[in-house]
Amino acid sequence: MSGVKRSIRYWNWIGFRVIGLAIAFAVAYGILFGGMDGSLEEMLRMGSYYMVIFGMLMGIAIQVSAAQCYLQQCFSMGCKRKDAFIGLQYTNLLIPVVLYLLAFVIQRISENAVGFYDWNMDTSKRSILLMYIVGTLIIEGVGNIVGMFCFRFGKAGLVIFLILMLGLCGGVGASFVMLCNGDSFPKAAAVLLGNGSILIVAAILVYVVCSFLQYRMIQKYEIHA
Repeated sequence: MSGVKRSIRYWNWIGFRVIGLAIAFAVAYGILFGGMDGSLEEMLRMGSYYMVIFGMLMGIAIQVSAAQCYLQQCFSMGCKRKDAFIGLQYTNLLIPVVLYLLAFVIQRISENAVGFYDWNMDTSKRSILLMYIVGTLIIEGVGNIVGMFCFRFGKAGLVIFLILMLGLCGGVGASFVMLCNGDSFPKAAAVLLGNGSILIVAAILVYVVCSFLQYRMIQKYEIHA
């Protein structure tokens, strides 16, 4: 088995553990916040909402975990730095895709089964998908760098991570609330939203630059006995 295949197999194991954790939290939040009025529809709505949110945010968390633990394990099993980097990017793709598809399937099944269509975040809408792709690319790109900062600077890097997480969570939450409630974005954002290609290209550039910097840091990663 090639080094890349072994690396992807290893990160698959980690990625699906994270996905399972995200699903568990989404279900718990759906029951906790959606069950306040005792309706199944509200629990489904809140559960799918948090599944999408976690799909965007879990990438940065796994990058921090990778820098502090998983990379060391990966290298100790003889994985090359390039293969580990490819595995990390694979995990960045795996988690948000699986969680978004799960939310999409849950919503479509719920519409056919119980006739419920009042979603906080309708995954079939182009605007939601666009914001999800853009937000995920930017958040995970930043996560690539933050994870390396946590490795390089220890507690100071962790503080940076927590500050960024608070800012990102607030920004993502506010954006989706405005989008889902039909409130107006600033004019500049509205123009960009109307031209999704600009947003996606900008987000890809952010991700590529951050990933390149991450790769350079991984090349200098010291393996501790």
